[in-house]
Amino acid sequence: MKKFTIFVLDDDKPFCDLLSAITEQYFLGVEIEDHEIVLKTHYDMENLEEAIEWVKENKPDLVLLDYMLGYGYDACLGSLDVLRDLLPYCDNIKILTGLWSEDVRLKLVKEGFVKMDIEVIQKPFNTRKLLQVLKGAIERKKGCLV
Repeated sequence: MKKFTIFVLDDDKPFCDLLSAITEQYFLGVEIEDHEIVLKTHYDMENLEEAIEWVKENKPDLVLLDYMLGYGYDACLGSLDVLRDLLPYCDNIKILTGLWSEDVRLKLVKEGFVKMDIEVIQKPFNTRKLLQVLKGAIERKKGCLV
């Protein structure tokens, strides 16, 4: 069975724990389009370099990146720097945000990410939305392999 690896980089540990619980409850032993879902989370911003290295080494199929890694405006800029670091190793990155998603999209355009197909996902989201994102990402991966 093929594995579909998701890496979540979010400084909110309870949110990472919730995603892990949802993944276990809904996706453990469940195949989506013949893929087993594997989730890895990282919430320790003191070891951000470790997270980036993990992505470089493991090249996950999908990265869910929090737009605000930390607090304040600088956190947003830091997240965009992380996005730049991750793009060479994962071409399927989704931005998670509790902010107004259109504001985040505008910031992505201003920072030069306009040509990349980076979806912005509004927090909080429900399990149905997560499943929809996963199925879309798996379909995208399958399309690249054909």
